[in-house]
This record gives sequence, structure tokens and C-alpha cells, in this order.
Amino acid sequence: MILPDRAYAFFSHTHKVQKENTPLLDKILAERASLFDYELIVEDTGKRLLAFGKFAGRAGMIDFLRGLGLWYLNHGYSTPFLSLGSSYMYSSLAAAKAAVISVGEEIATMGLPSGICPLVFVFTGSGNVSRGAQEIFKLLPHTFVDPRKLPELPEMVRLGYFFFFSFLITEKSVCDPPFGPITAF
Repeated sequence: MILPDRAYAFFSHTHKVQKENTPLLDKILAERASLFDYELIVEDTGKRLLAFGKFAGRAGMIDFLRGLGLWYLNHGYSTPFLSLGSSYMYSSLAAAKAAVISVGEEIATMGLPSGICPLVFVFTGSGNVSRGAQEIFKLLPHTFVDPRKLPELPEMVRLGYFFFFSFLITEKSVCDPPFGPITAF
């Protein structure tokens, strides 16, 4: 809700006039509200002063894992992810990490239901958020794989490997994709 003649400060994702965010921008303008977009608070050099950091990635990964557990439960699978709380429920980062480690130990010992494996996580970019998410992910039994190996993962699961698979997509990955050049279709 945007109230008239008020000032707001948040990441609005409107300054590039992205199509999906134009209704928000239209509402701000219609209500004669002032918007201080965090993304546009910059130094004289143009460098952003405010950005999402590693804590956003850490919290996001913890909340994602909890949500994944709820999603799987809704689809008939009980997983150790159900024991995770939301990130805000932990009194410290150490407590949150301990909970994730506990989940990882249970998965390493007991595995996951075969109907949901292999689980592949893809991280995009090497910024603060990605690094924070990876920090939490690495507390689980995992291995990073070359994307070209993805077709082999179901066989690894069949052989009893109880860990998560992951790979990182960077700007170089997009410019030099592992499966060859991208062609128009």
C-alpha cells in the first residue's frame, strides 16, 4: 500500500522501468509519494552504497531449505528440512548454522527419498548474496559438479551418494556456455 504524500525508502526495482514493476511506479506517482530507491543511493563514482549482503544470502538459503521441506511434505515426502526454522527464528548465525549442519548430518546418514533425488542447486553470480547462500549450502553434504555432468547424476544417486549437487553460473558461463554457443530458435 502506498499512502499519499509520504516518503518511502526501499529497493523498488523501478528505476529501469521494468515492465513488471511499472504498476508500483505508477502508484507512487499517482499518490504523489516520494521514493528513495536504495539502488540509486550511490557515491560520486556511481558505486552503490547500499546492497544486499551475505546475510541476505544466508537467510535466503535457510528460508529456502525450510520452504523446500514444506513443499516436499505437501507432495508426500518427509525430509529433514522440516526441522529447520525460518531464519528469523534463530538467535544467532551460529545457531542457524548448527541447525543446518544437523539436517546435513541426518541426510548424510539416512539419505533422502529417492523420488526427489538428485537435488541440484544452481548459484548465479559471485556477489555477496550468492556467497552467503553458498556458505549455508556448504554446511550440507554436497559436491560441486561441472554442468556437463548433470546427465550422470541419477546414476550417482542410484549408487547411494547422499549429497546435493551444485554448480555456479558466472558471467563467464553465460559468455562461454559449457554446452556450446547459444543458437537462435
